Amino acid sequence: LTDKDSRLMQKRNRPPVVGYNVQTVVDEEHKLIVAYDITSNANDKTHLLPMVRKIVDGEENITQEVVADSGYYNGEHILEVEKLGVKTYIPHVNTSSSKSNGRYDKEQFVYLSQQDAYQCPSGNILERSYREKAGSKRVFYKTPSCKQCHQRPACTRNKAGRVIYRNKYDAAVERMKKRNQDNPGAQKKRKALVEHPYGTLKHNWGYGHFLLKGKQKVNGEMGLMLLAYNMKRMMNIFGEAAVKKFVEI
Repeated sequence: LTDKDSRLMQKRNRPPVVGYNVQTVVDEEHKLIVAYDITSNANDKTHLLPMVRKIVDGEENITQEVVADSGYYNGEHILEVEKLGVKTYIPHVNTSSSKSNGRYDKEQFVYLSQQDAYQCPSGNILERSYREKAGSKRVFYKTPSCKQCHQRPACTRNKAGRVIYRNKYDAAVERMKKRNQDNPGAQKKRKALVEHPYGTLKHNWGYGHFLLKGKQKVNGEMGLMLLAYNMKRMMNIFGEAAVKKFVEI
């Protein structure tokens, strides 16, 4: 109640706290924090694209890959980040309830790009049917073979047969899933990169909460802390004398 900009943040396996959601981007080579943001939105889902833009909008784009946790999974953002020339590595999040209900999941249907069709677990081809409505981002795929399919009870309860939806982000998501399979150690690398600064700030330096109130002031406070972190990191890399000389210049 003392800070109108702060929000109730739900923490995984922890009691909720009132505060801000801090976003950071950490450089792999030197472990320096190259971008940050303070937001009142507890959900990370809408922050992937804005944070990537912070590091690619300069004169020279040196960013080639971005690794993030599943909280940043957003098909639209994955596609837009790909358009910026950046490859994403984010764990795929399956929001379908089919698998939990004991039925075939969309993941078990293979998309045939050359035919623009899906192949179901029984080998039947679901062809592109029609758009949901004008301007819709989704396309329908279905097959009349559902009527005679002996695996139908394990697939759908729909009287018209199984329908698969595809939106304009799915191709980018599928490319990302393939990258995740080819590079299974990406998430371990992410934990070592982006979580380490928080551990240093909170546990080693005792900076467990913000002292100021209001988003603008908190943003400045966080910026000073990250600047101090980067300065100390640079001293470890280049030596204290080299950093002092650079600062004096």
